[in-house]
Formats: sequence, C-alpha cells, structure tokens
Amino acid sequence: MTKLLDSSEHHITIPNNSPVKIGTLNSILNDGAEKLKIPKEKIISNL
Repeated sequence: MTKLLDSSEHHITIPNNSPVKIGTLNSILNDGAEKLKIPKEKIISNL
C-alpha cells in the first residue's frame, strides 16, 4: 500500500495471507499510525 503525504511516499507491505497474523496486523497499524501521527485506535475505529 502506498500513501502520498505532502511530496513524499510511504509504503507499507501487506501480506496476502488469510488471516493476517495478529503481530503482523499490529505492526502495520503501528507503522501507519506513526506516519500519520494519529493514535492506532483512531485507525481501528475508522475501519
């Protein structure tokens, strides 16, 4: 997944596994929250 932020790109690799392991999902959410500077809980509530 790629997110354009200002003039930079941020890439997160999301595995094509079903189900995604809990630790992997946690890492993806933490990485996204850190880059967006919002709490992980806000990302979860928006899902």
